[in-house]
Amino acid sequence: MSVRSAAGHVDTKDASDPTMRLAFIGNVHRLLALGYRRLDAPKYHNADENLMTQDLTAALRKATQDVRNPRWTCWFSIHEKPKQNDEHLKGNSRLELDIVFERTQRGLHPHFVIEAKRLGPDHPIGEYLGPEGLGAFISCEYAREHDDAGMLGYVQSKTLDDWSSSLESRLATSPGKYSVEPTGTWQRYSFRGGPAMTYRSCHKRPTGRRPITIYHTLLDFNA
Repeated sequence: MSVRSAAGHVDTKDASDPTMRLAFIGNVHRLLALGYRRLDAPKYHNADENLMTQDLTAALRKATQDVRNPRWTCWFSIHEKPKQNDEHLKGNSRLELDIVFERTQRGLHPHFVIEAKRLGPDHPIGEYLGPEGLGAFISCEYAREHDDAGMLGYVQSKTLDDWSSSLESRLATSPGKYSVEPTGTWQRYSFRGGPAMTYRSCHKRPTGRRPITIYHTLLDFNA
């Protein structure tokens, strides 16, 4: 099912409110699209994940400073590989997420965290869905205190539709393995002005933790 978010740009000063949170996430995805469009995508057809994340982050930062872009983009700060603060790991042993979007207006600074994985030769769906990808959000290894987060698929072979179908099939056939909520199965979720291929799924987490909603975005880096 295709779902189009009704949230265009909203002044997201109270991002704790569910409607404002969704508007904030919409702005994150609109900014993601602006950053991606600054890249020469085919150049990354064989690039490794770290380089792709580095260059995408740089492009996102440039997008926040481009006066031709909507004014709200300047309210974002983009962080590459920031270390997480959780209840267990300290110092350099702390885990890192790939990209964090932070809104920097007065008051609380909401964050949206993203983990990225390649999808292509030698980088199968199992890595995307596995313990260092989606599984890290489900287990609370990543985004322990968040109710939502993002996954990026850097597509380097086949088509975006091919990978979307494969991901949908894997989650549908193994809902227990991936802790899929009964009402949280894979579905298309379009943000106006956002990337062309974004999807949403919802997953149970350990006892005492609320489910997490994951927004999956597939970016085309085929030659």
